[in-house]
Amino acid sequence: MPRLIFTVLILITPIVITSFLAVWQRNEMIRIGYETVTLQSNKRALLRHQKELLVEVERLSALDRIEQIALEQLGMKQSQPGQRVFIATQALGKSLNKD
Repeated sequence: MPRLIFTVLILITPIVITSFLAVWQRNEMIRIGYETVTLQSNKRALLRHQKELLVEVERLSALDRIEQIALEQLGMKQSQPGQRVFIATQALGKSLNKD
């Protein structure tokens, strides 16, 4: 009789282990599927937020806006034609390369 029980256990154990692994694998696939959907949703939200931030950067760096802030909030004044100094980009590049 003990030999019969031992034989039955040896035959049933692989079936139980295989069944357990199949159920575990299925649950993992479902969990990973939900996680993938969540990550894709987060990615879309982050891309939308990135586009909003790029629009905000463009708005804040508009030259008209900067000029208005300089004149109104910082008390700066428009430069007169004689006060302007122009630097050639080639001369600037050469002086930067010397350092």
